[in-house]
Parts: sequence; C-alpha cells; structure tokens
Amino acid sequence: MPSQSPRSEEAAAPAGPDRETSPAAGPVDQAAERPDFRSTALREIGDVASELDVPQHVLRYWEDKFSALRPRRVGGGRRRYSPRDVALLRGIKRLLYERHLTIDGAQKALREEGIDAIRYPGAVPIDPKLRKRLRKLREDLSAARTDLAGD
Repeated sequence: MPSQSPRSEEAAAPAGPDRETSPAAGPVDQAAERPDFRSTALREIGDVASELDVPQHVLRYWEDKFSALRPRRVGGGRRRYSPRDVALLRGIKRLLYERHLTIDGAQKALREEGIDAIRYPGAVPIDPKLRKRLRKLREDLSAARTDLAGD
C-alpha cells in the first residue's frame, strides 16, 4: 500500500473536536472550510481592485461618479464592498472598458437599462408593468411587516 504524504493525510483526517475547538486552529480553520466565504463577505478595496484589475483610485473615482455605488464604511472610513457592489463595479467596468462609454454615457446606461441589467448582464429584463407591480408588492409587504412588528 503506497504511503500518503503528510499533507494528504491531514486532508483525509476528519475534523474532530480538537481541530474545531483548538485555540490555535480557531476561526482560520473554520473560514477555510467555508466554500463560498468570499462570495458573501464584505471585501476591502485592495481585494476588489485586484479582482477587477483596476487601481484602487479608480474605484474611489467611480464611487464619486456613480451614486448607486455606495460601499459600507467601517472604522477609519475604510470601504467594504458587498457582492452586489462588486457586481455593479464589474458592470461599470464593462460599460467603460468594453462598450467604450464615457462616464456620462455609463451613467445614462445605468439610468436607462437599470442597475440590475448592468450588474447581471445575462439576466432577462422584466416588463415595466410587472416591475411596478413587484415594487408595489414589496412596499405592501414592508408595510405589513412594520404593522405586525408594532403589535
């Protein structure tokens, strides 16, 4: 029987209680086991800039020019980008670099096509009447939730 390398033995070993509760293993092990951790986490500007292959100052500039882009701010005013922010940034980059629009043209495209169409370019557009109806339903649900919370 061929022997396994130490690395593959560790990978094959079950994650017992010692591994999960050990202070040395801590959150690093738990985060490494989450397959989609980065897809739901708030991300720093450097990480997003690297992924999109644009300088950080460009992301800050786009934030000034596109009012829909509002990353969260944490201690010291540092930006944290949600997955929706990153999707919007990808869409803005696509408008500017692939469709070769100016900032004004990209702003107009966002207004006319809608933010979701820019964020998710393969999505099927929703009929304006249906969109209006969905918006009204969301408002009604929100009002009902508020009423129920007050009881």
